[in-house]
Amino acid sequence: MYSRSLAANLTPLFAVITLPLGILTAPLVSFQAALVVFVVGWLLLTPASAIPFG
Repeated sequence: MYSRSLAANLTPLFAVITLPLGILTAPLVSFQAALVVFVVGWLLLTPASAIPFG
């Protein structure tokens, strides 16, 4: 069985955690903060963590 390292599991973790975190941020903080969560999570952290781990 193929075992991935903990660091390689960060890519799907960033992708999955961003959605509920952004949805919760919108009503609790502000729409602008939720937008920042989505942009940083999906457009920055997810691709950036996928590059070193393939």
